[in-house]
Amino acid sequence: EKPAVTQIRTLLQQQQQRRRSFASWLWFCFLVVVWIACIVFGLYTLCFYVRAIGMNKLEYWDLSRPGLYHKERWDSNLGLSLHFISASYIMLLGTFQYVPWIRRKYQYRFHRWNGRILLLASLVGAMGGMYYIGAVGVSFL
Repeated sequence: EKPAVTQIRTLLQQQQQRRRSFASWLWFCFLVVVWIACIVFGLYTLCFYVRAIGMNKLEYWDLSRPGLYHKERWDSNLGLSLHFISASYIMLLGTFQYVPWIRRKYQYRFHRWNGRILLLASLVGAMGGMYYIGAVGVSFL
């Protein structure tokens, strides 16, 4: 090949590599923001809603969202409790599914078992949330 063609190919390859590294950097920043948001929301759900469940003070739910707690409806409260507990687990431990060094260090054991539990938690949380909405509706929104 002629030196000019080789030089142009090299410049094009360098340009493509810079674009790829910039896209990788943007993707990494996006994942960090999502990861932080999930952890913050998971901690909020755990500290406020799940803590109220542990203290048997479900009426505290109404402090942040009036109308969530229904004193006469234990079944809808149970559905929403399952939803909150599952959401906390999903937000806090689901974020670790995407950390490569954890997958490498534990040879995917943690990743696989955590994924199975996340799937179960997602189903339980979705069913609890749907039951709550079916029982009391969404008038508090």
